[in-house]
Amino acid sequence: MKTLITGVNGFIATNMAHYYVGNTKHEIVGLSKNTHASYGHRDMIALANNNPRFKYLQCDLLDSNKLWSILDREAPDQIIHMAAEADVSRSFEYPYDYLKTNLEGTLNILEWIRRNTDTRMVHFSTDEVFGEPDHRSLEEEVLCPKNPYSASKAATEQYVNAYNACFGTQVQMVRPVNNYGPYQGTNRLISKTIIRCLEDEPFHLFAETKKHTRWWIYVEDTCRAVDMIIRKGEKTGIYNVTSDTEMGVEDTVMYILDKLEKKSLFQGYNDFRPRDDENYALDGTKLKKLGWKEKYTFEDGIRQTIEWYRKNINDFQKR
Repeated sequence: MKTLITGVNGFIATNMAHYYVGNTKHEIVGLSKNTHASYGHRDMIALANNNPRFKYLQCDLLDSNKLWSILDREAPDQIIHMAAEADVSRSFEYPYDYLKTNLEGTLNILEWIRRNTDTRMVHFSTDEVFGEPDHRSLEEEVLCPKNPYSASKAATEQYVNAYNACFGTQVQMVRPVNNYGPYQGTNRLISKTIIRCLEDEPFHLFAETKKHTRWWIYVEDTCRAVDMIIRKGEKTGIYNVTSDTEMGVEDTVMYILDKLEKKSLFQGYNDFRPRDDENYALDGTKLKKLGWKEKYTFEDGIRQTIEWYRKNINDFQKR
């Protein structure tokens, strides 16, 4: 069995590569556009050098000729498609980048699968495609994106559905809630807060006109969910990957400050957050019916995340 993972330098994808190398006998091909000296890039080089079952390749998904050449040569049995522009704030400034990467990049993979229908794929979407629901959204509810990032992901979902219906492709979709854990970049709430604490860096938070609530899941639980969906899920099914941990942005930060005994670093509020959805909430019943459940509580996950960053703090710069 050969599994190809796109966007493998990214946070969740890096964890996915380690999960599949450590928990299966698959050959793994990691594909990434970026080869700069990021933590994910260095880690993937090390993984490729130390494990003969992992191969690390550079490819921009918008370069269809190179992409199709790699896919023809590697002939993966399954693709875990995780490459995406995913920074919501940046999407306000560069919406066209999100359209190109998230939609056109995915279309290039779908076009290859259209001609190679024995290859299955799981496509990573986001809980944000539902906008700001006042309830836990089910998989088949109407999409209502509220920012350029989530709009690009919602558009991509529609193309996936169309290819499954018209061309017989076997593409599943997953919509995870907010992930945290090892390898996450320093621009995300939990990783940024932990690094600031470990480096004794005072900081402010954005002021909020309304409370922003997030659902948090430890990244290994997401990897476990994807593996189960691929093995047991409907061949063209959509699955929410959610958790039992709902916490406001401020409460999340204060939880970490309390764990690290660093409450004095918080210096209050300044500025306002760029337009951002207040709440994402997903119903995870469909996934649980496959037999999946969370392995890590928020307390366990945060503890392991803190210890990972403590061991690797020299590889991250202050932000």
